[in-house]
Amino acid sequence: MGKKTWIIATESRRLGGIVAAARRVSDSVSIAAVGSSDLASEVASYGADRVVAFVASDDVPVEPLGPCVAEFIAADGTDIALSNDSGSARCILGAVAGAIGAAVVGNAQALSLDGDNVVADNLIANAKAIEAVSAPRMACIYTGPDDDRIEGSAAAIECAPVPSIEDRAIGFEEATGTGLATASRVVGVGMGLATRDNLPLIDALADAMGAELACTLPCCDDMRWYPSERVLGSSHNTASPDLYIAVGISGSPNHTSGFRDAKTAVAVNNDPDAEIFNCCKYGIVGDLFDVVPALTEAFK
Repeated sequence: MGKKTWIIATESRRLGGIVAAARRVSDSVSIAAVGSSDLASEVASYGADRVVAFVASDDVPVEPLGPCVAEFIAADGTDIALSNDSGSARCILGAVAGAIGAAVVGNAQALSLDGDNVVADNLIANAKAIEAVSAPRMACIYTGPDDDRIEGSAAAIECAPVPSIEDRAIGFEEATGTGLATASRVVGVGMGLATRDNLPLIDALADAMGAELACTLPCCDDMRWYPSERVLGSSHNTASPDLYIAVGISGSPNHTSGFRDAKTAVAVNNDPDAEIFNCCKYGIVGDLFDVVPALTEAFK
């Protein structure tokens, strides 16, 4: 194959699938572990040939290391750069894409080769179509199937020189009442609720479940029902609960990517053709104003 891939990792989420996708088109797979030294030790067991650690101080956000990482990877040479959909990894991937002159794909499901070109299957049109994007160099946010880590010995870890960074985190403030990242149960709200007056239905269900509340982007930006820390999707937050119930949500790729790692996902929608049903283990077709109270009573 002759292709070379670098993976940007600011966390280990979905790294097994990313490494597996890279292996299908590359002879060489390397991981740039950007963050703590513990992160580098963790990702070394995922089956890459090489792991390079870009270690930031505890008070330095990882995003300012983007130019440093990009310069290193460009000097080393690569055909493909990959990351998951976390905000920090996407930020660094963008710097790498610019440094290597790569085409950028935001929702890659799979990779293949066509002669000297890399081909990325990119999910488009509200998850209804796949477009094949072909270019000699490709930078992809990979959102395709996840795989278990590849068995094998851990890669040796190299430490890259990191310049002095003036950016500092001066404090952290946790948004009141949110815990989407660690919640075992989450209820998601979509535009199917129609009006703010119907939100108490969802509050009652969440209380009965002991669940965190989440919402789609339009419920925040357009309707102002919830603050941005409750938005579940690739543009904001991700969650991997044991149970996710999506109520009145059509199923845009931005939102579905936010709960793709949920162990069990359930959708409630009155449209039997809603895209959300393609992303859930269970689908309930019905009027949410009938279904949600019944679920609430069942959980009680």
